[in-house]
Amino acid sequence: MNRDDLVRDTYAHFGLAIFKAQVLEHGIVNAMVVTRMPDHGRINRRDIDAFLDKQFENTLGQLLRELKKYAAVPDDVSQLLAGALSTRNWLAHDYFRERAEDFVTDAGCHRMIAELEGAQQVFDQADQRLSWLVKPIRERFGVTDAAIANEVRRLSDVQFGLDG
Repeated sequence: MNRDDLVRDTYAHFGLAIFKAQVLEHGIVNAMVVTRMPDHGRINRRDIDAFLDKQFENTLGQLLRELKKYAAVPDDVSQLLAGALSTRNWLAHDYFRERAEDFVTDAGCHRMIAELEGAQQVFDQADQRLSWLVKPIRERFGVTDAAIANEVRRLSDVQFGLDG
């Protein structure tokens, strides 16, 4: 692999890690919507959109504090989420500054890629555990795995002009 490819791959792994942090943020907001459902009966799209807009103004740390207002978060999930917050903040605020010397060598870039893959796993694990936590609640309201898969297919079909 040439130097340009290695630098590109390092940036790509960083981008994927930050993307997965944002997926987790969205998952936290979705979890708050789901955990509010039993208290609100039927909620409409406008209510959901207003809630989403308000929550997406928050930082990841604020979202985690808000989540605990809506759901009992077991200690293991809380620890995963706290680790994800720490990892996200490190990536967003310090990563390239702390890795400046590594970034100029091939061996350093390879270490960075491995490290960034580890960060991606932190976000994936936290998101999976959070999803597991809210699954029973969302299923009570008909938001099953099959319903989610059908909606993803529908949205993909619309986006790619396959809707008829």
